[in-house]
Amino acid sequence: MKDDRNKHKRLEDIFETHSRCSKPRRILIEGAAGIGKSTMCRKLAWEWSTHSECDKYRVNDFDLVFLLEARTMHGDIVHCIKEQLLPANVDSHDLQHLISELGGRVLIIIDGLDELPDDTRSTILQLLEGNEMRHACIVTTTRPGQPMCVTKFFDTYLVNVGFTEERAVQFVTKYMQATGTPMSYFSKLTEAIKHGSEIRDLTRTPLNLLFMCILSEDNKGIEFTTLTMLLRDVVDCVTRKFSAKKYGKVQSTDNKVLCDLGKLAVEGLLQSRLIFSKSDIWAQYKSPDMFVVGFLTVDYSSSKLDPVEQCFFPHKCSRNFSPLFH
Repeated sequence: MKDDRNKHKRLEDIFETHSRCSKPRRILIEGAAGIGKSTMCRKLAWEWSTHSECDKYRVNDFDLVFLLEARTMHGDIVHCIKEQLLPANVDSHDLQHLISELGGRVLIIIDGLDELPDDTRSTILQLLEGNEMRHACIVTTTRPGQPMCVTKFFDTYLVNVGFTEERAVQFVTKYMQATGTPMSYFSKLTEAIKHGSEIRDLTRTPLNLLFMCILSEDNKGIEFTTLTMLLRDVVDCVTRKFSAKKYGKVQSTDNKVLCDLGKLAVEGLLQSRLIFSKSDIWAQYKSPDMFVVGFLTVDYSSSKLDPVEQCFFPHKCSRNFSPLFH
């Protein structure tokens, strides 16, 4: 990661003081799709929940840590914490009092500020501005493009720049060892990383590099030149695996399934929707394969109070690419 002065920083240093703030309480981490923002959030929460002795991320300084998905946030922050994380019988006033009493020993992680629903944005901006829970520490992640009226609230502003060349090669090596795949399948990929080819920028993003590893393993070595080519190859790989599982042999997936997924993605983009009701999708498309082909995740909502079965594209970049099916 880099700070706004272009200095490299590690995840372990996100809470450190700097010349403009002796005790950062509002921290923004920006990064492109697939760069690892959500993974970082889960890493912080995991380290706190396991009470790691080394505590290299300094999360043990906090008595309470809440990890929230911005895309499913509705209402004030206390309601969001209750809805996503806590049992229904927890009293909101007691929770509010506890958070206020602990003050700076509370960490709230909000993943995906750019995915925040419009009806919640003003409430969360009040939180970021410090009008609520002023002493609590707030870490948020976002894609690039947040306006100045939002970024001005943060004491620390960091940019996740992704893998270095060395880390990218390490990632490929670990994937090869974990899967037991012959080294020769990845030779083109590692050479491209080391020699700064035109795909070097793609390999900075962990999600892209994972796709490349999967495709290299599946095709016994493969070359990539653009993100569009990479994603099209991913679509082809997923649909081939689906047809092999469904029919016992590889054959082309029904274009109607991909077309319907494209229509759903366009609808989501036009309406700024990230989550869809499974029953609504079924009523509109009547296509069972949409739920199992591999491009939609079917799960229950994060709400502990009123869970419902819902669907969403597993990553925002897959939703943005899916309209090409249409």
